Amino acid sequence: MDQDNNLVCSKIKLLSENYPRNLKLVHINAQSLHNSVHFTEFWDLFACNSIDVIGVSETFFRDHSQTNIPNYNLFNVNRNDTGAGGVAIYVHNRLKSRLLAKSSGESLRPEFVIVEVTIGHEKILVSCMYRPPKVGHLENYIDELSTLDIIASNCHDEVIDYGQCAAPGFSAHDLIYAVFDLSVPPVKTKIITYRDFKGINVESLIADAREVPWHHVYDCNNCDTKIELFNKYLLDLVDKHAPVKKLKVKNNQPPWMNDEIRSLIDKRDGARGKALSTNNSEDCKVWANIRKLGISKTKSERIVDFPASANALNQHYLNVSKIENQILAAEAEFLYNERSSNVNLDNLDNLFYFKFVPAHDIVKIVNSFKSDAVGVDGVSRKFILLFLDAVAFVLEHVINYCLQSGVFPSLWKCANVLPLPKVKNPIQCTDFRPISILCLFAKVLEKIVHDQMYDFAANNGIMNPLQSGYRKGHSTITALLKVTDDVRKSIDERKLTVLVLLDLSKAFDRVNHKLLLIKLRKLGFSSSVVNWLKEYLTNRWQRVMSGEFVSEWAPVETGVPQGSVLGPLLFMLYLHDISTALQHTNYHLYADDTQLYKDFLINDVNEVIEMVNSDLCRLNNNISSHNLSLNVTKTQPIIIGSEFYVQMLKKKEIPHIVILNTPIPYKEEVCNLGITLDSTLSWRQHVNGVVKKVFSTFAQIRRNFDCLPVSIRLKIVQSLILPQLDYGSMLFTNMNLYTTLKLQRAENACIRFITGASRFDHITPQYAKLELLKLHDTHTIHVANMLWKILKTGTPSYLCSMFKFSSRHPDRIIITKHRTATYANSFCICATHIFNTFRGQFFPALE
Repeated sequence: MDQDNNLVCSKIKLLSENYPRNLKLVHINAQSLHNSVHFTEFWDLFACNSIDVIGVSETFFRDHSQTNIPNYNLFNVNRNDTGAGGVAIYVHNRLKSRLLAKSSGESLRPEFVIVEVTIGHEKILVSCMYRPPKVGHLENYIDELSTLDIIASNCHDEVIDYGQCAAPGFSAHDLIYAVFDLSVPPVKTKIITYRDFKGINVESLIADAREVPWHHVYDCNNCDTKIELFNKYLLDLVDKHAPVKKLKVKNNQPPWMNDEIRSLIDKRDGARGKALSTNNSEDCKVWANIRKLGISKTKSERIVDFPASANALNQHYLNVSKIENQILAAEAEFLYNERSSNVNLDNLDNLFYFKFVPAHDIVKIVNSFKSDAVGVDGVSRKFILLFLDAVAFVLEHVINYCLQSGVFPSLWKCANVLPLPKVKNPIQCTDFRPISILCLFAKVLEKIVHDQMYDFAANNGIMNPLQSGYRKGHSTITALLKVTDDVRKSIDERKLTVLVLLDLSKAFDRVNHKLLLIKLRKLGFSSSVVNWLKEYLTNRWQRVMSGEFVSEWAPVETGVPQGSVLGPLLFMLYLHDISTALQHTNYHLYADDTQLYKDFLINDVNEVIEMVNSDLCRLNNNISSHNLSLNVTKTQPIIIGSEFYVQMLKKKEIPHIVILNTPIPYKEEVCNLGITLDSTLSWRQHVNGVVKKVFSTFAQIRRNFDCLPVSIRLKIVQSLILPQLDYGSMLFTNMNLYTTLKLQRAENACIRFITGASRFDHITPQYAKLELLKLHDTHTIHVANMLWKILKTGTPSYLCSMFKFSSRHPDRIIITKHRTATYANSFCICATHIFNTFRGQFFPALE
């Protein structure tokens, strides 16, 4: 075998070409794929070839490492307590594969991953195992072997080729390989389709749009026929002016890999070969120096493959929504039929009816959407915007026809579901989050209905005032401000607060349609509106799509539509009366996230916990009657107070929070709407987590420092890092200097990254150079801005009620009485001080 073929690039390419339909396995001891240089070569080596199974030992992967390569499913185990070790198996996605077992990740035990690979009707087990040095397990077995790396098989008769080759880009270990006489499916050529909207002659498009016989759409008496014809005319226009084009994807090379870099790799490998063949000291010195240099420090975005069956994934999502209380379903059916036959309901005053929607409102809504995702109708927002004014009158007719006839078009009830991974290396259905892609005009119609229903509910006091989800002027931050300021006030009164964070299991997916419609009728929505909503909710279909994987269509029988505009509002109306179950505790809602809390004097702890448990029992009964359930495993109770009283409480024996007869232990810290709360509201744990995320992000982007101009570095920091530092800043008004300094140092690191300043350079001039504020000033601006919005709009009402203007000085807010520094540094008091101090400079006159 010649020298070139001994090198890994040549050998892998040769294996792919010589055995395209045979099972090919390779193993490499990488000695750090966490190293970006090694991973770059690893990607380039395997992503462009068709090796079926790749075993890797000593991956050195960490939680933030790049791990995925195109066309492969990854199964791996990382070592928990060190940055070394770790094993992985990559299986080409033309083969079905699933994880069977893996080791725990302990450093003093053998590491392994076992995967089942299906080839036609055959199933084979593939395992990658690594025994760390000095580990006693398997010693007798290993001692009998004369090689460090082996491929062992019980079907040696099927082996048609095997061997090893040098892999200087990875480590001192050789790559080993084996080819088996097992037939694998061919690698599919990837074809992508697209439309080129940039080359459209807009004037010609508008002229053609005006020539379309839209009057045929008006003449249709059937809604579905009307929509189909309208959609056909639109697609005819798009096919004429932006026809579908196909593009063959040639390879999956890393975007940064070019001929110059590959030439450097060849020179490096050549230097190694020369050093080995001549054994000359100068040649060996050249090779040793080259090996230290590396090639690049770049990194691409992760590409996640799709290991699960599309049909299985679709069924998984649908099974979640089919969990239903059969007794409730029967009762809801009976009540719905009873109320439907009650013709006197429409005689009530102030019932809600749909209003006529003019064309200019529809145009405004289409323009307000940001997503260009295309639904099952094939209509693109990007294309429609080019001639929207020319078809606005047709849209006006179609939308108003749907509202007045009480129909939601069948085509618009269909959704494509994209599975996005919730974890780094997804291997099962629960690892994917469903994202529904709906038709453009379905979202337009939903937005119109949403706005009209929301205004009616808000103007008639139907919306729960302590519901902060999906409401104008409300957010996760306003919800947290309300709860944390209540807690601080209790601390000021020498009280503690028990806070219980509740999570509803798949709440949006389990809404009972009949019960929802009954509640809407009771809230004052007319029968015509309720009938339209029934049409909207029923006979919906979805399929899962991910690249070339497409599931069959399946019906969605319960729940509000996932990813819809109208769904969240319907859910909030479904649970608008949840507070009727609570007799003792305060509460706050953000969509389906519920916070229950109750303050108490330390001597009353047993009595108060009993009250909380009583409310939890009633609340559980209430939501069970709505076909919903509490997720006990995600329930988080915590007791918050001053350091003095928290320490006193730890000396007491206090009863547990109990849900469904399950005692829930108290937490020292809880995550609440993205913010970590501890037992004294010190924010230390939250800041530690934020700083860790910031520097973890830096570990990714620092590798690109040399090739990025200052303007791009600034945009990267502003989009990826500063939002992490700023989120929840209005809550941190009582943060101590030490904790604030940790955050400030993290921000300083951002500024040094942007400007290239060294750690010894003064940082203040760098802020001035970038025209950025330091953390304290930024947080002050955020507090002032939040207060201005609250006072200007009067929302949210639960925060607006905290601020009272003085009758003697109408331009000043009364400072709430306070005793402790904790409450003095609360949002409401800090915001009041800022307003009273800077009202003439920063705050325009309030109308």
